[in-house]
Amino acid sequence: SLRMQYESGGLRFSDVTLAFYGGALDFDGSFRFDDRVAYRGKVEAENVSMTALLTDLTGSIPEVGFDTVATKFEFEGFYTDENDSIRNTQGRGHMRLEGGVIPSASVIGAVGGGLLSVVPSVLRPSSQGRLVDPTEIEYLEQNFEIEEGILHVSDLKFVTRDYTLTGAGKIGLDGHVNLSTELDLTIVGMQKLLITTAVPIPKTGVDILPAFPLFVTGTVTNPIFFPDVAKIPFMALQVFFSPVRGVAKVLFGGVRSAGSHLTSWMRPSP
Repeated sequence: SLRMQYESGGLRFSDVTLAFYGGALDFDGSFRFDDRVAYRGKVEAENVSMTALLTDLTGSIPEVGFDTVATKFEFEGFYTDENDSIRNTQGRGHMRLEGGVIPSASVIGAVGGGLLSVVPSVLRPSSQGRLVDPTEIEYLEQNFEIEEGILHVSDLKFVTRDYTLTGAGKIGLDGHVNLSTELDLTIVGMQKLLITTAVPIPKTGVDILPAFPLFVTGTVTNPIFFPDVAKIPFMALQVFFSPVRGVAKVLFGGVRSAGSHLTSWMRPSP
């Protein structure tokens, strides 16, 4: 449906409803034709297929396979030419993505690799870790503001069966990502982490690592995760690696030199 009316120096659209990638998109806005074309509007979308949308926009299937996206945002700007129109747009809104899966290797694998990097190779588990099922996504929601071609993301919350990420950052309209988040593992996520690092699951129960920073770069379709394991308390690492034969005694058995050496490896580079 569509309603359009002429105004002094421009056009106004209202009650615009479109079928959009399996969902619906509603739009109200206006265009003014003065020295330059100015525009403003409100958009609301729901139940849009995120995988289909990103695949068409980028030409590749996204690694993080959300099922649907819903968003509400307001925008305004002016058009000069095709290259600058996006940079001349400002706006703000809220977005929520639901369902889907993400390969466990993306986050769980990155954390496992980071943890193993702080242990001397001679003390790492002798066997290789096993593959685990993909991470089931519950939802991701965030507030955002658009300015000069950048999405400034705040109040980011990414909830899955294996972990929760919270944080903020920037996403370029070209798809490049730069987010600073904090990772909280669930008990299911901890079990997967132990399996992927070949650390035996303790018979007495699994202790969850405390939250620690995780940085996200790459692109929207192929994000790259960098865990800052240096921020994990030393005692928590002791508990994590204690089921590995020899590690608890040699690395954490009260030998000050061994503990000090590990702590120095964990220290961030200047």
